[in-house]
Amino acid sequence: MADFDTSAAKAASIKKAANILPNVQAAFEAEDLLALYMAGTDATYNAMVSSLFTGAERTKLAAIGNDATALRSSWQATYPPIFGL
Repeated sequence: MADFDTSAAKAASIKKAANILPNVQAAFEAEDLLALYMAGTDATYNAMVSSLFTGAERTKLAAIGNDATALRSSWQATYPPIFGL
């Protein structure tokens, strides 16, 4: 009898591995959105963010944005080929 658990585990691993780069790219898209908020250049966008999040949450989002920007800068310098995808 075939071991379908092993096949299912392999299929799950393939799916996870295939999602590595899309998830990295999604993180950078999130960083772009946080950077847009922090720049304050889109009044409508900032108004929507302000309506959805409390002041304390926006402060945390700004901190996350700063961390994400630093991480992105580090990764761009260290792993430039990923940005060509």
